[in-house]
Amino acid sequence: MLDFNKDGEYTLLPKVALYAIGSNLNDLNVGILSCLKASCYSSAEALARCSLENAINLILIVNDVTTNRSRSLLIHYLSQTKKRADHWVTYAKNDSDPKGLERAEAFVEQVAMMKHMFKPLDSSRKVPGWPDAKNRFISVGMERLYHILFAPASDSIHGFSEDVFNQTLIELAQDDAVTKDAAHTATRAEKISFAYYLAANSVAIFCEAAGQLASRVKRPDVEEMISVYAEKMLGVISEHESVTDFYFESRPDLPFTGSDTCNMPS
Repeated sequence: MLDFNKDGEYTLLPKVALYAIGSNLNDLNVGILSCLKASCYSSAEALARCSLENAINLILIVNDVTTNRSRSLLIHYLSQTKKRADHWVTYAKNDSDPKGLERAEAFVEQVAMMKHMFKPLDSSRKVPGWPDAKNRFISVGMERLYHILFAPASDSIHGFSEDVFNQTLIELAQDDAVTKDAAHTATRAEKISFAYYLAANSVAIFCEAAGQLASRVKRPDVEEMISVYAEKMLGVISEHESVTDFYFESRPDLPFTGSDTCNMPS
C-alpha cells in the first residue's frame, strides 16, 4: 500500500493534483483560443465549460490547507471507476459476450487492486465526499457563475437541444425569408457572443486559481505576471456585460405571451 501519512499544505497529494489539473487546463485554454480563431464556436463552448469546472476544482485544492480535497477527489474517482467497471461486467454477461466479459472482469480486478493500494486515503480520517458541481462553485464563492454560465452551457455538451429549439422556433414563427434569415443571423450572433463570454470567464477563473497558488507559494513575480492576463480577460468580460445590459434594457416587448402560442403554425 502507498504511504499517505504526510499531511498539510502542498504535500504530495495536492502537488500532484494541482500539477495534473493545471496542465490539463492549459491544454483546454489553448484549445479554446484555437477554436475561437477558427470560428468553431460550439467547440469553444464545450471546451470552455470543461475549463470553467476544472478551474473551480483547482481553486478548491489551492485553498485546502490539508490534503482532504485531494483525497476526496481520488476517492471519488476510484468509487466511480468501480461502478463503471461493475456495470461493464453486468452488460457483458447479459450480452453473452465472453471476450468482453473477460476484459471487464480483468478491469474489475485492476480497480480492486488500486482501491486496496489507496485504502489509506480514507482509513485514518473522515474525508468529506467530493461535492457536486453546484456545491463546488458555492464552496469557492462563485455560485453566480454556476447559474449564469456553467448550468446554461450544459447543452453545449449534452444534446445541443437549445440550438435545435432555436432553429425550430425560427422556422415555425417566421414566414418570409428575409425575416427568417435575419432571425438565424441574430441567433448565430448570440451564440458567438456567449462562446466568447464563457471563454473569457473560464480563462479568468484559471488566472484567479493560478494567482492564488502563486500567492500561497510566495511567488509575487508570477502573481504579477498572471494579473496582466487576468486584467485583459476582465476587460473582455466587462465590455460584454455592458453590451448585454444595454440590449436587455432596450429590448422590445415580446410579440406574444404564453397564452398566444396556440396561434403558432402547426
